[in-house]
Amino acid sequence: MKARAFTCVCLFTVVAAGAYATRAGHLSQWWNVLANNGPLLDMPPRLELGEQQYGTIVISPFRVSNRGRAELTIDHIRSTCSCSGLERVDGDHFVRVEKLKIPPEGGVDLVVRMVVNGRVGGPHRSAISFDTNDAQHPSARLEVDIQKVAAGLQTSPSCVELGEVVLGQERRQTIELRDSAIGSRTIKQVSTSDADQIAVKLLPVETDHGNPDDHSFGVLKGRVEVVFQPKRLGPVNERIEVRLDDERSSATVIPVRGSVAAPVQVSPNPLVLPRQSDAGPIFEGRCVCRSTQGKPIKVRVESIPEGLSVKAEPHESNPRVCFVRVECLPSLMLPTSQHGELTVSLKVWVGDTASILPIRVMYQRERSPQ
Repeated sequence: MKARAFTCVCLFTVVAAGAYATRAGHLSQWWNVLANNGPLLDMPPRLELGEQQYGTIVISPFRVSNRGRAELTIDHIRSTCSCSGLERVDGDHFVRVEKLKIPPEGGVDLVVRMVVNGRVGGPHRSAISFDTNDAQHPSARLEVDIQKVAAGLQTSPSCVELGEVVLGQERRQTIELRDSAIGSRTIKQVSTSDADQIAVKLLPVETDHGNPDDHSFGVLKGRVEVVFQPKRLGPVNERIEVRLDDERSSATVIPVRGSVAAPVQVSPNPLVLPRQSDAGPIFEGRCVCRSTQGKPIKVRVESIPEGLSVKAEPHESNPRVCFVRVECLPSLMLPTSQHGELTVSLKVWVGDTASILPIRVMYQRERSPQ
């Protein structure tokens, strides 16, 4: 009798828990954990950041977990606003996340860094989306909400978008600084995270009292001239910081984004020789030199390492393209030269501007059968 009563109580408890879980929307998640052998994403749907001052950087930590029984993959991460991104903390630095792999029952601590902009007095919202291999959540979305943008230093534009800049060119832009806070504040300092490529200068302005009844627009405090002179190839992800003489306010950050391309691009680079084919190894390869500015180019072989034969051949009908043929000589394939790397130097003219362009040649001697 007691056993029957105990069984009834247990059955009632299971049914009641199942009904509650169904109404609360947790039943499918519990079932996935118990029955599914795949990954299962667990993360907050929204980050509430309250009231934040215009122009500041907000850092909001959160955790992404895998409650499933297989590895969880997260990729194709994208944001609705260039002012926010998904990152990991690495010591004193933040590293942008492009892809994640989380083991079963594991988790990763992440942060959202967001530059607060938008109309003062109103909300500011953005979202970060990504794809997963979780069958229940093939795509996920994290909402980031700032309920109110408080008065502060406003910049126009809020971000310096360089686009693609060719090495040797220069890009200039002027940023307007307006303060919508009540009270008198002045610009104390303007600095950049990469003084080698980005120069900033605070320009004087005439007195502008603005509209005292409209704090969303603010009083003009200054203009900043930004001069970008690229020195390195690759992506640009830097910042400009503007500090006021008010110790209570943090630095206003202006992101600087873009990329630097060479005047002439080479493909493939490096070139691997010999190449394998059904007929045996091929000791010759071809690189294509192409102008990134749409201008005619002239290519001359400047230096050739021992063991290679190199020849530049202009395109017959397209002056913006030139071919470079590279051949491994038999001396490079001797038993004493197992593998290595050589560099061919080209001198390239785009109009009247000349530059040195390297081509890396990776070679490996074919191993003899044992």
